[in-house]
Amino acid sequence: MHIKKSIISIICIISSLILISTVNVESIDNFNIISHEPPSYLWNTDWSYYEEINIPISTHDIISKYQPIDMRIDFENDCWVKDESHNSIRICCWLDNNWYELESQIYNLNYTTNNYINNCRIVFLIPDFANGDERYFFYYDDSEKPKNNYVDHIQVEDAYYYYEPIPGISVEGDYYKIIEDGAIVYGIGQKGQVMNRKLSQIVIKMKPDTKEFDIMQTELLAAFSFSYHQGP
Repeated sequence: MHIKKSIISIICIISSLILISTVNVESIDNFNIISHEPPSYLWNTDWSYYEEINIPISTHDIISKYQPIDMRIDFENDCWVKDESHNSIRICCWLDNNWYELESQIYNLNYTTNNYINNCRIVFLIPDFANGDERYFFYYDDSEKPKNNYVDHIQVEDAYYYYEPIPGISVEGDYYKIIEDGAIVYGIGQKGQVMNRKLSQIVIKMKPDTKEFDIMQTELLAAFSFSYHQGP
């Protein structure tokens, strides 16, 4: 009886369209550099250049924490960049007379000469200590700097799932496993089926701290596909 109830629950979950909560990404093409009194001391005197960034959202509200900021940066001076992971660009936050370096990632590099760019895009997250009084800066230099040692928080694995508690009643499919800091956050279905119903392009949000992908650990699900059934 418990197995039958579980199967019914699985089929209902897969067949339902449930919206997944998403975080808005702030994407800025032309952000403003603002002019205030500079901090009482520099983040790092080994870096030659810096500019203050005007964040386009209010960070007083708790919902701003961990919001991603995606912006374009234009450099007034030569900016040394070898590649996306080895460069002189750093995002720093000033709050309560303290500096904090924020993990960031650059892309869309526009090289002028070998190892120098004049603009790029950069992504970083609003920190959890944000209270609306912090200030944001990007630092860069025209000489080589050590490679940043930011932790790679996200891994993507190509995986396969099969579950058949009763012969002839199964859930199976190919999917991408999205792992954040060791926990499976999402499963992105490529193709598969529930019993005889073909499905694709399914996003499955897993329960917090899920270590092994299992349909019974599903928290939310959304399907972005069309399917049809022919016959009895």
